[in-house]
Amino acid sequence: MKRNRWPVWSGISTGSPPQVNRGKKSLALNLKSDEAKEIVYKLLGEYYIVLEQFRPGVMERLGLGYDRLKRGHPRGRHNRKWNKASGGKRMSSPDFSRKVKQSVAATFDQSFAIYQDFEDKHHFFAELAAGMADWIGVRPGSRVLDLGCGNGISARVLCERCGCRVLGIDLSPKMVEAGQRLLSGLNDVRLVVGDGELPGEVAGDERFDYVLYNASIFVFPDVDRAVREAAACLKADGEIAFSFYPALLGPNDEDLMDEAFRRTGYPPPKFRVITSYEAACKALADHRGPVSHYRWARPLDVGFLKDFFSIPAQSASLFPGLEYEERKNRVNNLLDSIADTAGTMVWRMAKA
Repeated sequence: MKRNRWPVWSGISTGSPPQVNRGKKSLALNLKSDEAKEIVYKLLGEYYIVLEQFRPGVMERLGLGYDRLKRGHPRGRHNRKWNKASGGKRMSSPDFSRKVKQSVAATFDQSFAIYQDFEDKHHFFAELAAGMADWIGVRPGSRVLDLGCGNGISARVLCERCGCRVLGIDLSPKMVEAGQRLLSGLNDVRLVVGDGELPGEVAGDERFDYVLYNASIFVFPDVDRAVREAAACLKADGEIAFSFYPALLGPNDEDLMDEAFRRTGYPPPKFRVITSYEAACKALADHRGPVSHYRWARPLDVGFLKDFFSIPAQSASLFPGLEYEERKNRVNNLLDSIADTAGTMVWRMAKA
């Protein structure tokens, strides 16, 4: 059982059905109809294995969960490819992680100049970094490990505002190079190209008071390993904290981005982030203990959001697989559709 289109993230395809399915028989069914479900139940007696790729909970809602399928064929086996963005435990293979990281690095390499133009205009990432530093109470003179540091905007805030010594690690060579130019006069900041999931490879024996992910943890494909390795770089009383991908919420906390996709008729992405907030918080709880949460909010500003989601790395989260100019046009149309809606932009934060 499968969708009629395979998942894509920033140009990465998980498979090519025209090749993989060559010579196989196929049957298209609308699983929301009772007639289709009856056909599935009848077919169970002829097959030994059922494979499906839906998000966790979908098959159960359709009345085709494991328990129901098991009754139809007691000897049958049911296999699911879990989706990590939904909080499941899927494709965390080294090959998948490698492809995701290559795609993330390439996308951010395309974004470094536009990121800086956006920051010069809005000063947003500096404000976000300052907001998280205030919330967690960063102590002056602390040593900070900044994972997914980008072009060093958050590192600069931590150094100049809090007097911290900062080591930043990022996958994108061009983002790091831009940050090194930007922060060339700050001796207490060091930005390095590296894998944020393996910070020990850069940090060595150095230990930190804080490990921070400023708007970056949602692009880490193996968040459990990332947080586990980050925790190993902490001092005994150290903390890990992150800020997350923005949520656009209406007056009743409804998801305005979902509403925008509905109004425009654009197909929504399978997932907007690689790792969900829930999965990141679970990793934090597993490796550090009780988690505290905070919502950093601003009034909905469509003009700001157009600039934000026009950054190549951000537009790719909404319209993966499309060329940049097409993504940018769709972003404008998408956000224009909710310009008349009252709402809030929320960046969730967590620490432990």
